[in-house]
Amino acid sequence: TGMFYRVFHVDAARKFFSADDIKELIDIAAEGGYNQFELYLADNQGYRLALEDMTLTTAYGTYDLSPSLGAGYDHSPHYTDGKNLWLTQAEMDSIIEYAESKGIGIVPCINAPGHMGAILESFPQFWYTSTSVAGKTSHSALDVRNAEAYAFGQALIEKYATYFASKGIKYLNIGADEYGADLLEDGNGTNNGMDLLYNEGGYTYFVDFVNEAAQTIKELGM
Repeated sequence: TGMFYRVFHVDAARKFFSADDIKELIDIAAEGGYNQFELYLADNQGYRLALEDMTLTTAYGTYDLSPSLGAGYDHSPHYTDGKNLWLTQAEMDSIIEYAESKGIGIVPCINAPGHMGAILESFPQFWYTSTSVAGKTSHSALDVRNAEAYAFGQALIEKYATYFASKGIKYLNIGADEYGADLLEDGNGTNNGMDLLYNEGGYTYFVDFVNEAAQTIKELGM
């Protein structure tokens, strides 16, 4: 017989949840018959998991992620909870262990290359800037056409994937949704980020980015 996944999702990026809060929610999920617990940990309004080493190193240099931790940007109509808080690696270790004791697998999500606003607040050089629409810059989308930014994003995924794989995690969600959604021209989605990327010749970079990230996750056994 096949295995059915019943997934309980918690947005722990836009709103901070303590380790105790999360364990209480795991109890509720277990009581409800769920067997997977997805923790969304990085978005525009928050970046909520600090590993013991918060540096990224690529062929272009070394970057410190620490200043990006906590509450992200606070732009209308999407606001952060205002809490400059995050989980530590030790706390995440304990969350994973606790979930396992309840028969639940943690499914972390580190969203990329869109929804990266909290992280990119400290790296504005990696924002996606339109080459065809004057004044259009996304504070949430990593510019996958920029080789340095692309390498930064891949290193970010690899860093978290390596940690979670070391804890026996089987799945990692990279999101890959709503790329450049803050570039909307109007409420109908005209000239949104993906439209611009496609029209400006960057779509293949997006595809390559997602496929390479997926391959990294696969090679780590997830």
